Amino acid sequence: MKVIVLGNYAKRKVKEIVADLGPWVKKVCKARKTACEVERYGIDENPDLSGCSADLVIVVGGDGSMLAAARLLNGCEAPVIGVNVGKLGYLAGIRVEHAKDGIEKIITGEYEPVRRMMLSCGIRHRGGKKAEAMVALNDAVLSRGASLRMLDLVVRVDGEFVCEYRADGLIISTPTGSTAYSLAAGGPIISPLVEALIISPICAHTLTNRPLVISSTERVEITVSSETDDAALTLDGQTSCILARGDVVTVGRSEKAFVLAELTARGKYGTLREKLHWGRNPAGGEGENDT
Repeated sequence: MKVIVLGNYAKRKVKEIVADLGPWVKKVCKARKTACEVERYGIDENPDLSGCSADLVIVVGGDGSMLAAARLLNGCEAPVIGVNVGKLGYLAGIRVEHAKDGIEKIITGEYEPVRRMMLSCGIRHRGGKKAEAMVALNDAVLSRGASLRMLDLVVRVDGEFVCEYRADGLIISTPTGSTAYSLAAGGPIISPLVEALIISPICAHTLTNRPLVISSTERVEITVSSETDDAALTLDGQTSCILARGDVVTVGRSEKAFVLAELTARGKYGTLREKLHWGRNPAGGEGENDT
């Protein structure tokens, strides 16, 4: 069995947690009479794990660390479990104090592998130069630059003109990303089981512009039509590229996927309920269906 441990060493105590997990994982595997190899990396090292043959990836950090892991794995479909030392812990679902119990369950097969769709994003610059395709788990965001002027963005889906947005920007998100920036911009929450993309304008100038849900088989093409040379395309809030007038961004479903090792006791709706505080009495008490 091959296990990769990725740690966000910028966070307090992560080095100690990673150093402890390596020998412990080997001990658990040895008890099951399974040979085990453990590799440890810092996320800031940007290791290329796209061709890895791991059986399990443990990410120690927070949701941002999980997004970074999706980029570094880039299609390596080893199941991933996140140990949360951050704030929200939506993707990094195991708290530090429960980490070993959760990881041991995964090693013994007590989990469900859940494939999360990813985005494939490309840029065709005005001069014809193309950027290498990039991937994102949550979203691709086109946003205005330092000039603070609104962007004019022409949107086509599978070649058909949809509309021209005049807005601070535009978010193309996956169902996984529907609870992130897209939700803050007024977009809907989409079950991760739904094959869809969400187009959400950011502070659109026209009040009739609303989020649009399309099929994951469709491809979105966004052309920057306003006079600008410092707009940006940002993927998962982590990597960005500068855009100028005439540049075209294409976003669609990636052939690659991100596989979460989901402990069956929690479930996807349990995560929503917990993180978004659903089922709470407005007076601060428990809802009648809370457990």
